[in-house]
Amino acid sequence: HSLACAQAAAFVADVTGGRMILGLGVSHPVVNARYGIEMGNPLATLREYIGEVRQHLRREGPAFPFPEPPAAYSVPIYVAALTSKALEQAAEIADGIMPVFWPPARVRQSQTWIARGHARAPERARPDFTLALPAFIGNDLEEMRQLARQAMSPYAAVPTYQRLFRTCGFEEEAVKAELGAMAEAISD
Repeated sequence: HSLACAQAAAFVADVTGGRMILGLGVSHPVVNARYGIEMGNPLATLREYIGEVRQHLRREGPAFPFPEPPAAYSVPIYVAALTSKALEQAAEIADGIMPVFWPPARVRQSQTWIARGHARAPERARPDFTLALPAFIGNDLEEMRQLARQAMSPYAAVPTYQRLFRTCGFEEEAVKAELGAMAEAISD
């Protein structure tokens, strides 16, 4: 629930002296189905949810019938975004954007989507951009590649990431993932 999320984020921000960034996203249909979550229109649902969380952090709305001070610390909201539409919306409503696994060309391309989304809310600060790239560090390159394949192969089972592979130019890897060859779908 958005109230529980906001209260937990405010608590963590309070006990860490404001070192809390709340990361939100819509997850994936295959994951949501396991928990009985129906997203409907995922981007609209996320927009509404973020609005509710912010309202609760300000201590406004029906959950707060009596005046209360807002949370002691500001809690920035970062959005996990993989598609151009999700990125545009995140640039409009979030404090930061968190894509994952993007190659440099897609990061460059994303600047257009970020600008388009931010133009819809110019009063907001331009969002931070944090790219998640897993790193495997060791002396044996082949061993690190094998660890990477093991750690990243579960992503290859998710249709959302299969589409992302293809969108990012990894056609052969996407085909392997769609055929169920998870570890083989993670190339060097």
